[in-house]
Amino acid sequence: MPRSNPRSDPRARLERNARRNNHGVITREQAINAGLSKAQLDRRVRRGQWCSGPGRRTFILASHKSDPLAWLQAAAQGLNAIAWGRSALALWDLSEHPRIPTLATIGRSRDRRISLTLRQDLGALPQTVRHGIPSVQLSIALASIASSTTEPMLPKPALDEFIDEALRQQLISWPRIESAFRLFIRPSRPGSTLLRVILQERSMDSTIPLSAWSRNFSLKLEEVGLPRPVMEHRVLGRHGSLLAQVDLAYPDKQLAIELDSVQFHLNRTAFETDRKRDALLAQAGWRVARFTWDQYQDDWPLVVQTIRAHLQVHTLRRAS
Repeated sequence: MPRSNPRSDPRARLERNARRNNHGVITREQAINAGLSKAQLDRRVRRGQWCSGPGRRTFILASHKSDPLAWLQAAAQGLNAIAWGRSALALWDLSEHPRIPTLATIGRSRDRRISLTLRQDLGALPQTVRHGIPSVQLSIALASIASSTTEPMLPKPALDEFIDEALRQQLISWPRIESAFRLFIRPSRPGSTLLRVILQERSMDSTIPLSAWSRNFSLKLEEVGLPRPVMEHRVLGRHGSLLAQVDLAYPDKQLAIELDSVQFHLNRTAFETDRKRDALLAQAGWRVARFTWDQYQDDWPLVVQTIRAHLQVHTLRRAS
């Protein structure tokens, strides 16, 4: 009797296709169409070959049980849901996948392996497909993580960094983010205050810093009562030529603040380049204050004291 070719076996093809094209997810309908009975499906689950996905309308191959994309795909197909919140940001490669996948749907589920947000307006929200999984568009994902009731409260610096990184990578424009934020601002809705604050701040300064450190440094200076410095300030020479672009600046005080990271500043070439820029700034009447990450983390009072002293020196000079 000739042996059957495993490559022609519809059940083997089913698993092979799931691994290659669907993050290891098989729908119940696909399994039945491949010739598997309910008893055979149950047996695979009992033996640990497959596991039941959210909604019991999907299965996940054992080899993909730890893959967050598998759970997102299984929930999307089994519950008619789409990626939401942090899971949507993860699909845009802006965040790590959360421990419990977050999705939005118009239905309900008590499956504790996923976190569902009920959205009756889901069909009206802009959607896309990322890594083969349906998701809200990036603007909605950014707004949703601030107003989520199923995820931990998001600190403002974290949302600022998500926005900055999306803009730095040119994944989206600020007007689209702004429109989504306004869509989510409602009286008494969680996160509305945070969204309003960010809209107000960015209406006054739309600069995108080259690193999260610059924005956090700026905000911490404001918290201790100092004016907020300008980010990514371009210092021009007498004839309009660019002398330097500095991380932070008080242009009216002619004070530049440079943040020296290990990655970009602590090598011989960068050291020499930085000193040349400092000399050019000094010739133009600017002072430069440089700080390392360790100083920022461990000696913040001294950092503040240094900046205050620089600002006071300039004030005294102007007065004399």
